[in-house]
Amino acid sequence: MKNGKGEPRKKWSAEDKRRHAKIRARFQRDKPTLAELRAGGEYGPPIPLGDFLSLGEAVAALKRERERKGMSLADVAKRSKIDKAALSRLENGLQVNPTVGTLRRYAAAVDAELVYRVQPGDDQRRQ
Repeated sequence: MKNGKGEPRKKWSAEDKRRHAKIRARFQRDKPTLAELRAGGEYGPPIPLGDFLSLGEAVAALKRERERKGMSLADVAKRSKIDKAALSRLENGLQVNPTVGTLRRYAAAVDAELVYRVQPGDDQRRQ
């Protein structure tokens, strides 16, 4: 069976099902506000759009490099020790917040380098 994204449905253990049922029941009963979730440490802010787009550009560059070298996802998976399905999700934008380590391993697998840079924020560029 597939989920709405065309991926196979996860098989949850009995413990996972109990845990999720407990969470659902709590949310239906208490209906916590966003402020309450933040205060309890249960909510992290979304990724800023600029960061999300920059990350997408970096992943697209890694994919272009992989394709330029004629490498398959299986080739990258073997060299990086990252699951092929995880690489596919990353390349297709379904993994929106990968770790720096994941990106570095992908880059190394295609003989590329992940480069960081710091630039002034919007308030400094306007001056």
